[in-house]
Amino acid sequence: MSRLILAETRGGQLTTATWHTVGAAAALPGPLEMLIAGWPLEEPIALPAGLERLLLCRHPALAGQTPELLADLVASLAGRYRTLLAPATSFGRQLLPRLAARIAAPFIPEIVAIDGPHRFVRPAFAGNILETIQAPPETSPLLLSVRPSAFPRALPATTQPPTEWLAPPATSLPHAAFRGFRASPGDRPELGSAAIVVAGGRGLVEAEGGFALLEQLATRLGAAIGATRSAVDAGLAPGDWQIGQTGKIIAPRLYIAIGISGAVQHLAGIKGAGTIVAINRDAGAPICAIADYVINQDLRKVLPEWLARLEAS
Repeated sequence: MSRLILAETRGGQLTTATWHTVGAAAALPGPLEMLIAGWPLEEPIALPAGLERLLLCRHPALAGQTPELLADLVASLAGRYRTLLAPATSFGRQLLPRLAARIAAPFIPEIVAIDGPHRFVRPAFAGNILETIQAPPETSPLLLSVRPSAFPRALPATTQPPTEWLAPPATSLPHAAFRGFRASPGDRPELGSAAIVVAGGRGLVEAEGGFALLEQLATRLGAAIGATRSAVDAGLAPGDWQIGQTGKIIAPRLYIAIGISGAVQHLAGIKGAGTIVAINRDAGAPICAIADYVINQDLRKVLPEWLARLEAS
């Protein structure tokens, strides 16, 4: 049976997380289709390669991809498919549990690896272990949310697949309404997919002007900015910068942790990072035990030196 990607959109185009979800679906057998439902949707929409069919539903009622309405729409299609996949973002975390309850289907969240058509790997216990879940072969449909940072991005398509237009769901939602979307200001890379991430923690809370230096460094490196929960709770960083078990899961090629001690909840969010550089006066901090490079100095001394060298280069 076929696989269906439930696409998340932003600004009328597919999100980066959706492209990585298609990359994950490549490990599963069967024809691959994609559902794009929302408002507005730009034309043409850039699509990933490998799609055999595109399902489109464009309607003002679907502005913001309201999960209650989307669950109704997808429930009417679910019987066609063996597997339905969505990114493990707020989009997928809201949609898939509702859908699972609606159609009484099994749901495996936050998968990070696919070991076969029925075997899926996901983190547990704050990312300290990986558990493998075996789905019965006869299970259909099976719902999966995909951690985007764990899978490669799909390649762009060179041809347009056949398109099927769908009628919007008839369900009315007097108790729920989409009021608008507010994007974070600036043109920095998206935190969940950035190649370089510069993040600050409790040490920056204590250092006056620390986050201003961190932002300058991120600008020089073309990096995304992240933060620990303590920095967010202190009001130094917005909530969408938070990295960790209760924030965003990232897998950059380079992760620079500044003034971060490395609580287990934060470390769960950077398991997939490539090279980790830690700036921390405490050599015994947990982040130093997993970092590839450790600088045991005061960040108020290190950051100005780095910025001066970057400026000179």
